[in-house]
Amino acid sequence: MRARTIYEPYAWGIFHGLKHFETVPHPCHIRGTIAIHAAKSTPAHASIQFFKSLLEQTDDLTKIKMFSPEWVKSLPYGAVLGTVEIINCVPAESIRDGLPKLERVFGDFSDGRYALVLADPVPLERPVPAKGQQGWWNWEKNKSE
Repeated sequence: MRARTIYEPYAWGIFHGLKHFETVPHPCHIRGTIAIHAAKSTPAHASIQFFKSLLEQTDDLTKIKMFSPEWVKSLPYGAVLGTVEIINCVPAESIRDGLPKLERVFGDFSDGRYALVLADPVPLERPVPAKGQQGWWNWEKNKSE
């Protein structure tokens, strides 16, 4: 099965109704079911961008407190979290303005980027440890670490 490694908390957002698009720098022609793998760590620049965007897009103090650095550290890392369907790929700017503010926190919808349209997320009962890698890769559940 094709898989994509995504930093936390972005991977978490797919399975909790907050992320319906995975933003990418180039158009993607992959469609169908893929596995979502949470990276083994989140680089500082990605964490900073997440919290900066959260403060810019969210005026609900309860949500800001919910998404604390401690909470992000408690998420599963280095594991496949579940599967999701890719049903389309569209220019990010074509959907950006229609998104709820909180969903904008879970992607980079800058001009020139693309959004993979995600549907039917199915979380695994328990995350399956897996090495993962950048870009697209093949995941075989029985061969995970």
